[in-house]
Amino acid sequence: GRLYAWDDAQNVCPNGWRVPSSDEWHILFDAVGSTSADNISGKVLKSVEGWKDDKPTTTGSDKYGFTALPGGLQVYDGGMSMFDGIDTDAVFWTSSGSGSDGTGPNAVYVRISYDKVTANIGAFSKKSKVSVRCIKNAESN
Repeated sequence: GRLYAWDDAQNVCPNGWRVPSSDEWHILFDAVGSTSADNISGKVLKSVEGWKDDKPTTTGSDKYGFTALPGGLQVYDGGMSMFDGIDTDAVFWTSSGSGSDGTGPNAVYVRISYDKVTANIGAFSKKSKVSVRCIKNAESN
């Protein structure tokens, strides 16, 4: 896979598909276990191999066939960028920008880490580069 800056990520999905919003990611997490007492959304979305150490405590169950893989990220921070998380983190852009109108300098991402069973949502610079998961647009009648 590739890593994309946020602006580029908004245009990589094929026709009829799109980058999901942070609300849509929350719907997925709720459907697979984030509202349960265990909050296992990260573990059930992770692939069963490809993670640091490939141990049962670091790999996922891939219960739903989502197969999140640790592609890492390129973090942009004030003129510097560095690669991180190549075998430890699956990070995906959402279509949601930061700020009240979504035009701030940051954007919302989803992160699934090797050492956690949860998935989390945060924000960082739109110049950072992470992976993209596309979802199919709903068909209209």
